[in-house]
Amino acid sequence: MSVHLIEPASRPRPSPRLPTTPKRRIRLRLWLPLTLLFLLLAPLVLLLAPIAWIATPPRLRISPYAAAFMLGGFLLSLGGTIIEVDSPAARVSLRIF
Repeated sequence: MSVHLIEPASRPRPSPRLPTTPKRRIRLRLWLPLTLLFLLLAPLVLLLAPIAWIATPPRLRISPYAAAFMLGGFLLSLGGTIIEVDSPAARVSLRIF
């Protein structure tokens, strides 16, 4: 059985570079007026509702107009939602109205 000794390195190894954070964080605020977009797209959805009704299997069919109004009510209820994303490099704030 032989023993091998490891000699110390003559100079220290450089440590791996860690990503540095920017000195100044970027702040981004976005305002999305989706309510107007939803109201503009509503007539298109109502025109496409019969096609969606024909494309679904008979067991799963519901009134397409009721589904369109439920989806529209859900999307309109998103008004006032604030989404904030915070990271070391940037802070993003998204407001839906």
